[in-house]
Amino acid sequence: MARILGIIGSARRWGNCDLLVRQALQGAQEEGAESELLRLTDLRLDPCTGCMRCVIGGKPCPIDDDMAWLIDSIQEADGLVLAAPTYFLGPAAVIKLVLDRLLMVTGRVDEATPAPRPAITLATAGLQGWRGVTLPYLNALVTAFGFRTIE
Repeated sequence: MARILGIIGSARRWGNCDLLVRQALQGAQEEGAESELLRLTDLRLDPCTGCMRCVIGGKPCPIDDDMAWLIDSIQEADGLVLAAPTYFLGPAAVIKLVLDRLLMVTGRVDEATPAPRPAITLATAGLQGWRGVTLPYLNALVTAFGFRTIE
């Protein structure tokens, strides 16, 4: 059974991102998939310090937070739904924080990568013209994990 992971990059419970991800997961469940929902703002995620320990020598990140668990959870998923609100022309800060911390996966580059898995990215904005760069950030995040975005 496929496992679809829904990730919400918004602190607002039951906001637009929350509702959209829940709708997508409900559709996946109706097709027989198992789903899980997580909210990035519920996790303890600290900013990257730029120490490069994870890149040079492949040593574990010295930051003791939930990032390694998040990376493992995403890598174990068969599909991904990621949503974030647009604030001032870009995604909520937690999305950039996660992207910065993805240096942690560079030590795994030589590992066998699975076939591309599907992902849906959803950017919400109050006005169409204010969507800015949110969607490219979300697409970069899922692509870094070997997912391919689908319409």
